[in-house]
Order: sequence, then C-alpha cells, then structure tokens
Amino acid sequence: MAAITVVGKLNCAGFHKAKALVESVGSALTPTIIPMQPIDYDLHLIELRRELGGASWAHTAGVAVYGSE
Repeated sequence: MAAITVVGKLNCAGFHKAKALVESVGSALTPTIIPMQPIDYDLHLIELRRELGGASWAHTAGVAVYGSE
C-alpha cells in the first residue's frame, strides 16, 4: 500500500483541498496529514527543499504532497 503525506498551511485553501482529496481515496493510500501554522510550514519547506533539491526550490505553494511505496 502506498503512503502519501500532505503538509500545508492551515490558512491555505490548497491544503484543505489536498487533504479532502487524499481522505476521499479511502483505503488505496495510507495518508499522513500534517497541518501547520504558516511559519512552521515555511521552515518545513526549507528542510524539504534541502532534502529534495533541484526543482523543489521553485515550489511556493502553501501545500506539499509527496509519497512513497
């Protein structure tokens, strides 16, 4: 079963849309949903960019969705 993580700012509509989408898929995924305050998300995004590198530095949205098998 695939695992998917949704991390985002509590005040971001995109986070709530991604959260609803992941929850609606049901048992096909194992979701981890992490709501954050804006400053905490910004710090998390910096860590994520360092970890992933490359194109992740262009990411500016208030939500990040990533997964693994």
